[in-house]
Amino acid sequence: MIKGLLAIALGAAIAACAANSSLLPADRVRDPASAIRIAREACAGGIAPSVGEGWWRTRLRDRVWRVWLTAPDERAPSYEIYVQAADGSSEGCMIAVRAD
Repeated sequence: MIKGLLAIALGAAIAACAANSSLLPADRVRDPASAIRIAREACAGGIAPSVGEGWWRTRLRDRVWRVWLTAPDERAPSYEIYVQAADGSSEGCMIAVRAD
């Protein structure tokens, strides 16, 4: 049983390292919360929905955070932005609105 728990803990530690392996020590945006904060500010000047009105998601790949909003209502606008881990810069927020 102890070997099983040790294997699980080791697997979790390796997964955590792999998730952040593309970050460099000098990168300014080091965690999902920071990337989401930048995304909310860039998307409609910070008036994009909060966590209570949807779910912000993040994914880090090659030192670029992809941040997007999953809204509970499919008629609500969706937001997506790419944030550079190095300096927090982005090329702006993409906002999609469903047209019926």
